[in-house]
Amino acid sequence: MRIAFSGVQCTGKTTLLNELEKLNLNHDVVKFVVRDLVKTKNIKVNKDGNEDTQIQIVNQHLKNLENDNVFVDRCLLDCMAYTTWMYNKGQINEVTFNLVKEKYKNNINKYNVIFYMRPEFELKDDGFRSLDIKFRDEVLEIFEDLVKDLKNVKVLTGSVQERIDSVLKVIGD
Repeated sequence: MRIAFSGVQCTGKTTLLNELEKLNLNHDVVKFVVRDLVKTKNIKVNKDGNEDTQIQIVNQHLKNLENDNVFVDRCLLDCMAYTTWMYNKGQINEVTFNLVKEKYKNNINKYNVIFYMRPEFELKDDGFRSLDIKFRDEVLEIFEDLVKDLKNVKVLTGSVQERIDSVLKVIGD
């Protein structure tokens, strides 16, 4: 199964993946998709993202979809939400926006389940994520609009254990 964990910054995606990884559920775990690109390709993200950023990120998400048995931290849903924010702010052009949108539309249903998490925690500085609440809330609004049209999205809430229990129930492990 291709399982993605999605949502704006500081919603518990990585924390949840760390805990699921400890359970040895016979899934590969891909964490830090965007962070790894920042480190290896020196791209700009969050409010500083650009066309190159979004093209590299969407291509990495497509590469992750080649694995049939994986948990991924972030997915094409995240890429589309942040790309839309950048497009709305004039940071990327229409050609790049439409490219990402096309890849999103053609591939978003390849995830068996997208676990979507809304903000339930205060923003914490990890040296990477944006702490700008206005930015987070603007991107959150885009996420909310996108998830309305997806049938493979399950909303996760509650404590880490409650989220783990919900994931296990859905995936049948």
